[in-house]
Amino acid sequence: MYGRLIIFVSLGIGCTVWYNFIAGVPEVAPPGILVPRELPYDSFKDVSFDIAPFMKMSYVEYKYISDQVLSAFDNVYPFNEIHLPSGNTAEGSNARVALGLGIIVAAFLGMGFYTLSPLRLRRISRDDLLEFLFATLPYFPDLTFYPSRDSSHYIVVFPSKKEDVLVFMALSIHFYRLTYGYVPKENYRLLDRLGLFYSGIQNMGKVTRLYQINMDPSLQLIPESLVLDGVNSFVGADSVCYKLVSSFLNLETFDEDGRKICFGCMPIVGEITRVLFNLTLMEFDRQFSHKYPGIAFERFIGMVFIACTNDLRIDEYQVFDMIQDLGLSCSIEYTELGLEPLYCRNRMVALDYEGKVVVYNPTD
Repeated sequence: MYGRLIIFVSLGIGCTVWYNFIAGVPEVAPPGILVPRELPYDSFKDVSFDIAPFMKMSYVEYKYISDQVLSAFDNVYPFNEIHLPSGNTAEGSNARVALGLGIIVAAFLGMGFYTLSPLRLRRISRDDLLEFLFATLPYFPDLTFYPSRDSSHYIVVFPSKKEDVLVFMALSIHFYRLTYGYVPKENYRLLDRLGLFYSGIQNMGKVTRLYQINMDPSLQLIPESLVLDGVNSFVGADSVCYKLVSSFLNLETFDEDGRKICFGCMPIVGEITRVLFNLTLMEFDRQFSHKYPGIAFERFIGMVFIACTNDLRIDEYQVFDMIQDLGLSCSIEYTELGLEPLYCRNRMVALDYEGKVVVYNPTD
């Protein structure tokens, strides 16, 4: 395989990689189009442009993760033979450069030099869960745990390798930025948008009936094609990110005894799952807005609130059918003045005597 990489690093906050790879033929020189020497390097300084024949991907990271990035590649060739400045030495002032280089490494991995490993599943007793999380989270910050059927244990699913963590993190950051146009300075996680979600609900105006649609059950049956359609709309089917997501969707899971565990759904393993699920549900946003123009709604990942008035109403059966036609599942509830409030992520959502939406903490 022949290829050319052009890399620009914005110190400490990210990098953009333009790349071009084609399959190599033994003893045959690469075609000239692969290395257009006449292309001035100044063209690459504006990262908002696309430059043929190169493809492009960008990563932005605002959180200090240099140590995690560097340690993940201590024993990986050829990176174990490359000296990268560390934030814990006299070269501390270059720690931001190390972070940028670390993200570039993630980009290299994503370009075909690296294959995602199967996921791991562990059964942890309730008594040992906290100790396990304290020992595991520093190395695998994105994992999923939930009670087992017998309620005495928890099921924990997480990546097999630290390198996978970085690739998942890079994909999460990339698709967060593509979805919303920015990456928060403090956190790249979707949870960062929960406050905006609650604020949007409370600014819906006067409401006579407030619907709550929970599409979280869709994670158990969401079609792979629907996820890839959403990814394709942002990055194209020939992109590295598309291929990585496709690989992620088909990852196998093995328990501590080496037995293959089949979930029959998209892998549920932290932020990358939430970001892809959120991106996929943008198709619901599009179809709902087209079918019910003028009706206010807010969505946070799989949770949707829809504000109806005397003049603007929905047909909940039509909405249910629309969600099912997407290959998804949901539950639908509603509240009105005088009815019980709705529960949403440790908050209660109700209508006050003026028909305005109120969000409050039930423990206050």
